Amino acid sequence: MTVLHEQAASDRAGAGVGRRVSALWMILVAVAGLFAVVHNGAQFWDEWRGRPGVGDVGASFDAIVADHYVRVSALTPGGPMARAGVRIGDLIRPDNQSYLQGTRAGTTVGFTLRRGAARSHHQLITEPAPVKPDQQARSLAWIFVSLSRTLSMLIGLFVAIRSQGRASTVLLGAALICTTLGGNNRHLYELDPVFGPAFFVALTAMFFAGPPLMLAFSLRAVEETIGRISRFVWIGTLIYAAATALLSTMDTYGRLTISRTPIPISDMNFYIPPILAIGYISALGILCWGWARTGGQDRTRFGFMVAAIGLVTICIRVGGLLVQLTGNVWTLSNPLVLVHVFGGLLGAGVFAYAVLRHRVLDLGFAVNRTLVYAAVSAILLAAFGLTEWAVDHFIPVAGREKNVLLDAAVAVGVFLTFHRVRDAVEHGIERLFYRRWQMAEQRLRRFVREAPFVTRSDTLTHGFVEALRRFTDGAEAAVYLVDEEGAVQRVNGAASGVGETIDLDDPALVALRTEHKAMRLEDTDSSLPSGLIAPMVNRNQVIGVALLGAKPDDMDYRPDEIELIDWATRQVGVDLHALKVEQLELTAARQRDEISTLRSLIPRSA
Repeated sequence: MTVLHEQAASDRAGAGVGRRVSALWMILVAVAGLFAVVHNGAQFWDEWRGRPGVGDVGASFDAIVADHYVRVSALTPGGPMARAGVRIGDLIRPDNQSYLQGTRAGTTVGFTLRRGAARSHHQLITEPAPVKPDQQARSLAWIFVSLSRTLSMLIGLFVAIRSQGRASTVLLGAALICTTLGGNNRHLYELDPVFGPAFFVALTAMFFAGPPLMLAFSLRAVEETIGRISRFVWIGTLIYAAATALLSTMDTYGRLTISRTPIPISDMNFYIPPILAIGYISALGILCWGWARTGGQDRTRFGFMVAAIGLVTICIRVGGLLVQLTGNVWTLSNPLVLVHVFGGLLGAGVFAYAVLRHRVLDLGFAVNRTLVYAAVSAILLAAFGLTEWAVDHFIPVAGREKNVLLDAAVAVGVFLTFHRVRDAVEHGIERLFYRRWQMAEQRLRRFVREAPFVTRSDTLTHGFVEALRRFTDGAEAAVYLVDEEGAVQRVNGAASGVGETIDLDDPALVALRTEHKAMRLEDTDSSLPSGLIAPMVNRNQVIGVALLGAKPDDMDYRPDEIELIDWATRQVGVDLHALKVEQLELTAARQRDEISTLRSLIPRSA
């Protein structure tokens, strides 16, 4: 593991700590998460209803021979294949290669039959698949499996959405989504001869992407906390990802085309588990190494990540593979299935506990935004619908063009009222569910309103530092102002790891002069400790900054907190500049009086 630690923790800024990913990747992860949730939801619904609608051709196939033919190994007496004249040992090549992955009942299936040198084309209609003796037990097990995977998957989707673009958190969310995704489970939409192959390709690709994503997440998490990771480790990760992608491609191609591959499909199950296990075991090993090298809140975070992710990956993915390798008996009487189900649920529970108790993620903000926009959407949709109904019933409209104009006017009216409705709903929800947030915001706004009436700059900066500390639940705060010589001097407060002055060309200050908005220090290349920095701006000049350290609970600053701190810092900066101007005017007035007095004492020349 020593190769991981290429550079000391003091080089974290150079390591790209807090790197953000583009919105496109966020959208792709969100789409993958929704796709996975739908997939597992369909699995649950199918098993709950007893898997209706699944088709059966009345035959089993074992070996793949040349030219996309498979050998018939068993026949159902009186089944569709038997009625079509097929015998055991015949070779079959289906017109649509995807049907051997599963079909709907009532689907017309065409195939070429080869018996010796003779070839003939036949068609059959699939019949409802017979209910197996252990079907009820299998369905009960898969109901629990689907619930376990869906819960873990929803946590992964929430993590990705809540990540605010942080690379490590996006990777974690994507890895959880892919890790908890099963293979082709024969849902009705997967049995469609047109869409089935597309779904199969997507599911297989996501299935194989889980280990590389989990490995990449563990490396990024360690890199953001401890220091840079050796480039050779990243190169090794890329090689491993390429190997899993190749394995996924071979498996998908071989199954969809029913053709031979360099590794026979029958042998793939012996190659897949150990190759995927390499990624999961390596990821857990790296997280354990990070846990051993850190302390305090970072150590707690790594501990929860090791426990939760270990349970999810080992129990869900490795446990599922072991079930397949030991006979594929999916019943609750199988101990491996119980480990697979309840281990995954326990892992999700540990993750939820970490969120709620130790606040590894700010769940409150996500719930707050969800409530706000859900309520706003409901109000606006109801208003739009009622307006449409009122217009249709009480306002006679003649002609299509007039109707279109009325619809456009209603839509514009709803759009113009959006912000007012959102502000009102947000105020109501925060008053009802998040009163502490609202009270903290009101106290900071009240201080800003009173700031113009403070007569001394040192009193104003001291009060602002205390107001910021109260607003952030005790985070360190300091105010720095640019003096006449251009130096950035501390005038009040303190922040650990930051001296009396800040270099005017520090990357954080350069970014502030460029963007003129508050930002997280970890989003810049600054060597200043993690936290928040907000500018005081006069016209186009940054005349000072408010510097805040990390929160005592080690949570990120919420977007609404950053916005409010940015606004408050700007207002206080305006007041400080006004006090400076007033002081200069008073000084100038006193100097003019002194000059006038001195002139009066000089005798006039004759």
